[in-house]
Amino acid sequence: MPPRTDVALGAAVGTVLGTALAVSLGVGLGISGGLGVYFAVGALTVSVPDASSFSQNAQAIQAVKRTLARMAGDEVDESAVELVLPCAPGAFFAAYRAGALRRRLQETINICFNIQVEGEDNSIRVCQRLSEFGPGTADRYLGAELPGGNAHVINWTAAPNPFAANPNLNIGEPPPGFNPSETGVALG
Repeated sequence: MPPRTDVALGAAVGTVLGTALAVSLGVGLGISGGLGVYFAVGALTVSVPDASSFSQNAQAIQAVKRTLARMAGDEVDESAVELVLPCAPGAFFAAYRAGALRRRLQETINICFNIQVEGEDNSIRVCQRLSEFGPGTADRYLGAELPGGNAHVINWTAAPNPFAANPNLNIGEPPPGFNPSETGVALG
């Protein structure tokens, strides 16, 4: 009597369909959830003696990254901080630029930041913490990371809500005219 192929064929088809369903369901859930990756975004203006030298100085860049990571809290590692400099952060610097920056003898550089945070709750805490700071606090943090007194934060802005890797999960609207990934040189 020849072996029954209909049973083997049915088992094979069932196994393949089950595996395909499991893989597609897993991928679909992963994509729809954004994999739990959120971003805290913002910008700061730093007054420095030479903006070009500052933007090319690896130690200064690392100091800014450490500053942002420390300000963000324990949830954030320095490696999660991406900087874009120089950047054009948009309208929220227009009022400040109209007066105070013209009186400065030093140069200024606008630095946009994008901090990757795992999990929605963590990202909300990070954004709330960053949005509560002002330029004075940011300047103290930077001064601790970059001693010498040559660089000072003169403007600070952070989005109050995180942005999801999956735009369908975003909590708030992005600040007008601000997208750190579209301008400058990414030094992340």
